[in-house]
Amino acid sequence: MFGSASEPGYDGGALARLGAVVITCNYRLGAEGFARIEGAPANRGLLDAVAALRWVAENVAAFGGDAGNVTVFGESAGAGVVASLLAMPDAKGLFRRAIAQSVPGTFFAPELADDITRAIAAEAGVGVAGAGSAGARLATPGVPVTREALAAVPPMRLVQAQMAVTARLREQSRWGPVALTVTPFSPVVDGEVLPRAPWRALLSGAARDVDLLVGHNRDEYKLFIQADGQAGRKPVMLSRADLLRMEQHTASLPIACVEGWSTDNQAWTGVRLRDLAALAGVTRPSSVFVTSLQHGGGFNKAALSAGQIMDQDSLLALRVNGADLTLDHGYPARVIVPACPGVHNTKWVSTMTFRS
Repeated sequence: MFGSASEPGYDGGALARLGAVVITCNYRLGAEGFARIEGAPANRGLLDAVAALRWVAENVAAFGGDAGNVTVFGESAGAGVVASLLAMPDAKGLFRRAIAQSVPGTFFAPELADDITRAIAAEAGVGVAGAGSAGARLATPGVPVTREALAAVPPMRLVQAQMAVTARLREQSRWGPVALTVTPFSPVVDGEVLPRAPWRALLSGAARDVDLLVGHNRDEYKLFIQADGQAGRKPVMLSRADLLRMEQHTASLPIACVEGWSTDNQAWTGVRLRDLAALAGVTRPSSVFVTSLQHGGGFNKAALSAGQIMDQDSLLALRVNGADLTLDHGYPARVIVPACPGVHNTKWVSTMTFRS
């Protein structure tokens, strides 16, 4: 999480020399800006942007600007703010044109935002006995996080908690596509500050009186790849035959399922997950996100931790008890990991994304 109006890239001098009045604003980021907190307004980061636009309306004339000819523009997360402003009743009439460059595209449902806030609060020790790294596993489902509870947390502790949750995003398969992003924060479609997702609002005619210019930066994500230490890595595509040519290992493991049944130990043979991570250039993996060829359902994806990846018995299995996997057992390949519920031993594996 980074970015500030003081960065050289946001210097408005070049535009000002062309005759524009350029005003750059900061808004609250992370939990302070977008966590869903009972007793506090939703989308405080968006409300900061609205407050800045109101200041512009009241004061820009003193700088030679025209309050009736305001263009709001932003890039990446800033473009998400611009898209949100187009759908926000509080922002109506405060700008005439909008430029949204590389909109991230994620706008959260309240339930998802609540769950993420609970994980961060638990990590920070709010309402949890034995605060610490185990906190995220102790968040109480359905219990809202209150403004009063978070107000007692030192600001840096809250920052550390959200960074810890961000570092484990790949493990949060219940958060769906959010687990594949670089941040657990986005504008929340709360029904009041942001009544509808921007796409739906625009389709129904919201902001029809605003000129809109949109674009996308082709190589923008390289910034995050570089920051994550993944520069230079390329996807590795392997067929089943390719996998069979790699060094094979056998592990004796049962299958345990959430329904309560399990099998005796079976002899699974395949490629170690840690070998696949190394092949992908991830020598010190922190997690892997596995997806299945199965469409739909609650168990077509799973996230595994560093300890699970590095265990010598964790395999991408190709055979069981000396025979090729059957379709029911997950052909062409399935994950098999010690002490892991069957639903996380993904069948019919399609992709594995290792994170350092």
